Amino acid sequence: MLAIRFEEEVAWDGDYLVFWAWRGKTHIRCQAKRKAINELPGFKEASSQTIQIKKQEIVELLKPYVLPKIEKNDFSRSVIIQTAEVLCNQFH
Repeated sequence: MLAIRFEEEVAWDGDYLVFWAWRGKTHIRCQAKRKAINELPGFKEASSQTIQIKKQEIVELLKPYVLPKIEKNDFSRSVIIQTAEVLCNQFH
């Protein structure tokens, strides 16, 4: 099994939190909508500014949901770039 490593850079555009992972030589875009972020503990009513400030913390909370998707190659096929998207129904 190839090791998965995450890049440090995280972007928040007000709608999506986007961060990147590598699995071997494959570059994977990981993203979570605001609705999914608001399902995380401590972020139920988080403002856009709070998400921007705490985006690294949020990524750490999302990793347990993203890792299995990457391991299973469970990617969105709607874009050319392989995207592992966290959906809010995964938290239940």
